[in-house]
Amino acid sequence: TYSYLLNGRVAEEPWMGQFAAGERVLLRVINAAAGSYFDVRIPGVSMTVVQVSGQPVEPVDAEEFRIAIAETYDVIVQ
Repeated sequence: TYSYLLNGRVAEEPWMGQFAAGERVLLRVINAAAGSYFDVRIPGVSMTVVQVSGQPVEPVDAEEFRIAIAETYDVIVQ
């Protein structure tokens, strides 16, 4: 059985961060899978993509993005 991890935690015991309302947080999403693509979204929260695989990009607002094998995305959420 495959287990997908978020900060080393399984879905039954998820990672949870506590932030103040209106605080801007940078999240780095890394796809360390050997053969899976993932669609990433945070329900009800818009993300601004600012870096892809270590390269800065023109900031793009997104509700969801697809991350391929070995890619990293840096996103800002508020």
